[in-house]
Amino acid sequence: MINIEELLAEHLKKISTAPFLFIGSGFSRRYLNLPNWDGLLEQFSELVPRSYDYYVSTANKELPEVARLIAQDFHPIWWDDDKYLTSREKFKGKINTIESPLKIEIAQYLRDITYEYGKNENNDREIDALKQVVIDGIITTNWDIFLEQVFADSDIKAYIGQKELLFSQPFEVNELYKIHGCSTNHESLVLTSNDYKLFNQKNPYLAAKLLTIFIEHPVIFLGYSISDPNIQQILDSITACLDQENIDKLKNRLIFVERAGGAADAFESSSFTTSNRVTIPITKIKTDNYELVYKALSKNKRKFSMKTMRQIKSQIYELVKTNDPSGKVAVIDGENLNAADIEFVIGVGVTKAAEQLRAARDEMLDTGYLNSIGYQSIPQIDIYKEILADPPSYDYDALISQTLPQLLGTNHRLPVFRFIKECGIETAELPVQLKRKLEKKLTMNYFLTQSQRDIKKSQLRLYNSIPETIDGYADFTKALQCIPHLGADGINLDELHHLLKQHVDKLDADTPASMELKRLIRIYDWLKYGKLLLPPAN
Repeated sequence: MINIEELLAEHLKKISTAPFLFIGSGFSRRYLNLPNWDGLLEQFSELVPRSYDYYVSTANKELPEVARLIAQDFHPIWWDDDKYLTSREKFKGKINTIESPLKIEIAQYLRDITYEYGKNENNDREIDALKQVVIDGIITTNWDIFLEQVFADSDIKAYIGQKELLFSQPFEVNELYKIHGCSTNHESLVLTSNDYKLFNQKNPYLAAKLLTIFIEHPVIFLGYSISDPNIQQILDSITACLDQENIDKLKNRLIFVERAGGAADAFESSSFTTSNRVTIPITKIKTDNYELVYKALSKNKRKFSMKTMRQIKSQIYELVKTNDPSGKVAVIDGENLNAADIEFVIGVGVTKAAEQLRAARDEMLDTGYLNSIGYQSIPQIDIYKEILADPPSYDYDALISQTLPQLLGTNHRLPVFRFIKECGIETAELPVQLKRKLEKKLTMNYFLTQSQRDIKKSQLRLYNSIPETIDGYADFTKALQCIPHLGADGINLDELHHLLKQHVDKLDADTPASMELKRLIRIYDWLKYGKLLLPPAN
């Protein structure tokens, strides 16, 4: 029996750069049980009077046209039916096309779906392994926010749609390219035939961006059939720019992972013929155990985290781009370090200067100098820990203005109420991302997954306090999951704070327990600070 983990790890050693993942709908179907595109359209066709078969036949089985027809018929229903009153109020002034209402409902549906630990042990192991992969980035046509949740602790930077990717400066490190849009912005979804027309007009520019990635990195396809139209179109565009010699170089770089369907694992060379009759060499992996693939991707360790690598690359890019002599850039030896003159250090042969560099860093920390330049690089895990901190470790005005707006773009569930309450910024002056947090009427259900909401109290061993709950369950994670069911009035905040401080070191691990501890920190933040700021729930 072949060993997929060892074979893939050895294969990747042939290429010096870290891989990119290219993720399709099969990935979300595997872990979130989401339907494929066809199934999603069939599901939303139930909102309109005509049958799904009617739309499929009218559109000659072209799914983008099916989506356009459904959107067209759904538009008046959405405006007239009281069922969508809340959506109409929420998106007032943001309905730009006849297709917007359908996109809004699809986006809201996808945003509410998250991965739930404990339902499938194999998937749990795979997700834990996925969080450890060493990659430079991810490309996806998926609209859900599952990937942002999986890689939340690495502060992955998401680029939504072609526009953000084309008109930004991606660094190909710790980045997520959502080329078909994202459910966090309904207008970004590439859904209908009209959307695809616009997408295809800009496709040569996107292909040029992707070509660099495909030439320089291994690209591992997950959740796609090799015959997927999206993949075919992208490979068509990319190969149109290459001669046969360079196409042959893709042999070791394009790796397709497919389900084995119960058959034996396979690791083999294969080929794929594009619609313009170009034959591309690929490597094909067949397995039902994706944990082996993810573990292979974690074997090449970096000296720096993905987040740190991206920060370094962005700083170097800015230096080269601006060539600004007024910037604080200097070539010095370790003897002449002046903390106030340094914002960014690149060392060549710095072993001798290590102690001087550390001393300069300590001086900057002591004087607070780093606080003025480092607030845009605070990791999400530190935000969770700061909710429990006494005394505060940060300037909350700086957190509000510099840190949180950026972090909320990739993780909208971050706890923020303490910072809003204790900062010196008036509500009217808060960044829009923080203002939105104050508009919600929250209940305990907001913090729970759908499966947790559906659990009946009769199915739980409920205790009267947090210490009793922890002592009553042999499984620590299970005990943490039961604490929210004590209810807002039944949770003693001092007990909860003590528990969270006692186990704060567990937050750094990617485990089910750390996920539940973060959930409890969000609940603590709401109960202690948020309830003083928010409108009462009905």
